[in-house]
Amino acid sequence: FYLPLSGSTFKKVYYDDLLGRAVSKFVPADDLVVPYTATSLDDAEAVVHVLKISENDLRKQQVAGFYSDIELTKPQGTITNELKEKEREVEGITKSQRVEPMYTVLECHVNLDLEGFEDVGADGEPTGIKLPYIVTVEEGSRKVLSIRRNFAPNDPKKIKIQYFVHFKFLPGLGFYGLGLIHMIGGLSRTATAALRQLLDAGTLSNLPAGFKQRGVRVKDDAANIQPGEFKDVDTPGGNLKDAFVFLPYKEPSQTLLQLMGIVVQAGQRFASIADMQVGDGNQQAAVGTTVALLERGSRVMSAIHKRLYVSLKQEFKLLAKLFATYLPPEYPYDVIG
Repeated sequence: FYLPLSGSTFKKVYYDDLLGRAVSKFVPADDLVVPYTATSLDDAEAVVHVLKISENDLRKQQVAGFYSDIELTKPQGTITNELKEKEREVEGITKSQRVEPMYTVLECHVNLDLEGFEDVGADGEPTGIKLPYIVTVEEGSRKVLSIRRNFAPNDPKKIKIQYFVHFKFLPGLGFYGLGLIHMIGGLSRTATAALRQLLDAGTLSNLPAGFKQRGVRVKDDAANIQPGEFKDVDTPGGNLKDAFVFLPYKEPSQTLLQLMGIVVQAGQRFASIADMQVGDGNQQAAVGTTVALLERGSRVMSAIHKRLYVSLKQEFKLLAKLFATYLPPEYPYDVIG
């Protein structure tokens, strides 16, 4: 559900030492930072994964030797993120009184020319070429937790090992993809505003407000008039029907209703909702005609599915490499059959 909204999501495929198995972890777009000039994960000079780790899990990694056993400052607490807060509000999640502070760890996939570990040529002299490394830094204390090479030891070309897979909903103009919020977010806001105006007009029309007679002088004329409310007005005596004056509220506008329908239909056409084409069509139509309508309506979704299949293929390839590297020669699980 996150992918159609944001347009880009990521999967990180790696071997988890604490779990003892391969993991394919979902990574939202705001937790993966790339350079401004990057066009893909393969040509990005640096990829930074922002990790939130509890104090206990970080200590486990230090004891296991994955991270350096150094003293770190205590986390001050969770940093409020407007996007995260809005997501929790939509999900109906409220923050509890006691929230365990989390460490913010920056896992940087970068190219470095480290002293003592330089790339050397055939003559044994340093070439000055930067090699791929993974540098992990704790953000609060700004201390380096680990530096690991990010290429196979027997690889003569020292090609960077890729851990991330990019899933795109629609191709964007740069690194990130486009989602429904980018494409039809304006239509959604327009339809919502029109619907609210129609509801307000209907409410005011059903519960009219105005003035009632009680003299010449209007008391508290600066106050707002609420639906169904009549303000006292001092005026000379007269007929009872003349004692009430209704404000000129109109019925909900049919033009605004038609405009809202046009906006909603435009959003449905972009989102490839083809139920109207099939359900309201000729029931005596041939099978080929009905299939053609379905295929035309799902053209955009078919292209999206093809992109997702390509990304899923890359994810399975990374998992296969992990299985070949970390699984023992004898399969550790029971196989039925």
